[in-house]
Amino acid sequence: MDVEFKVVGKPFVSKAPTERSYKLIEYSPTKIVFRIMNKTRDIPYCDTFGVEEEWYIATPTPYARCCIVRVSYACYFYKFSMMKSIIKSGAESDTTLVLNEFKKHLSSKGLDFVEKKKPALVAAKSAQAADGQEKVEDKEDYTTE
Repeated sequence: MDVEFKVVGKPFVSKAPTERSYKLIEYSPTKIVFRIMNKTRDIPYCDTFGVEEEWYIATPTPYARCCIVRVSYACYFYKFSMMKSIIKSGAESDTTLVLNEFKKHLSSKGLDFVEKKKPALVAAKSAQAADGQEKVEDKEDYTTE
């Protein structure tokens, strides 16, 4: 997929045409893992590096109402460049900025992590049930505990 990113704060570049390649690594009822390879073109030193992202999305059960999203990225260099440290720091700071904006977007939609805890009475009854004293019928999903 071809995309064009706006570049801010770089003196010689105002936009960065980029090719994004998506690769599905794993797909199951409880886990999706995919990688995105970003290769920029038509800017100075763009042929020397690429940025790879890995997205890991998992749920405890196939129909759970919650999930874990982990995003990691790395800057890979294909050729030697005297500008390596500048390119790497710029790529890392820009990628972190994009991921923070994604996090803000999720927060604005109410999709923040909220730990769900059992009420004290249910937890006490569950402890009694574990001792064999009584059976507890609690149909609530506490998958984050």
